[in-house]
Amino acid sequence: MMVLNFKKRFGPDVKAGLKNNSFRVDRKDGKVWEPGDKVRLFTGMRTKQCEKLGDSIITHRFRLGFRECLGPQFTFMSADQFEECQNYHASLRKRYLPAWSGDVWAKSDGFESFAEWREFVKETHGLPADGWLYCWQPLNEVIDHE
Repeated sequence: MMVLNFKKRFGPDVKAGLKNNSFRVDRKDGKVWEPGDKVRLFTGMRTKQCEKLGDSIITHRFRLGFRECLGPQFTFMSADQFEECQNYHASLRKRYLPAWSGDVWAKSDGFESFAEWREFVKETHGLPADGWLYCWQPLNEVIDHE
């Protein structure tokens, strides 16, 4: 099972189903989670304030890179994945109009703008940063995963 830990500021939005994706840099062991994998969501892991936010299922994953002076850069493995990303982005645009593409992705990840999201990634991981944008079924829509 995949485990994701979030900074405290993101916990309420994850729990409410408002934040249902997260950028994660490439793991040193090369592990990549797949759609259909179970995910357990926490805030404050390894602290006394640890809180389990819920369990869900990975629905999508998109290859993503951050650079110093550019918008989000998606790297697609196939035409099908490109179409899947476009369809997912279209569903996000309905929630976050009127925002340009980078801001839509940023808002879905709990940030006000792409510039804020990139600055967070820069402070956390440094740039350039390559990884995956993992998306899961919003916790307010999860029924049962057993």
